[in-house]
Amino acid sequence: MAQATWVSLTAFPVYAVNSIPVGQQTGLGLSGKIGTGLWISSFLFEVIADRQKTVWREEKSKKLHDQKFISSGLWSLTRHPNYLGEVMIWTSQLIISWSTLTPLLRAISCLSPIFEYLLITKVSGVPLLEAQADKRFKDDKEYQEYKERTPVFWPKFW
Repeated sequence: MAQATWVSLTAFPVYAVNSIPVGQQTGLGLSGKIGTGLWISSFLFEVIADRQKTVWREEKSKKLHDQKFISSGLWSLTRHPNYLGEVMIWTSQLIISWSTLTPLLRAISCLSPIFEYLLITKVSGVPLLEAQADKRFKDDKEYQEYKERTPVFWPKFW
């Protein structure tokens, strides 16, 4: 039940657009084009983060490095770049659908990225991984420095 609720709420903007007859849809418009660009960027961000971690793990298993945790590439900008990409993908879906939806459907659709963000950053994903890392690396000076300089979720660009 919980998973069905998660999927339904998260994908609501897509369901809402697809429930509107094609002849009544307004087309992408500016928000749709911006959202599409953001979606592509977000997808690539998540894929690159996942790939960087995969390569890091493969190199570690081959003893090409002895790093205890990944802190390079996108992982130097945020401790959870893959989750950031995921949240931004769903935010992009909302932006893409914006010009097609009625005000009521827009309001309901806003719950999608908010729910995804809260789920990933407050319930599953980030809190679980942060707790594991804190336990595993509590006495590791390098990790503590990484944690101090690298934001948990939102990168700092200033």
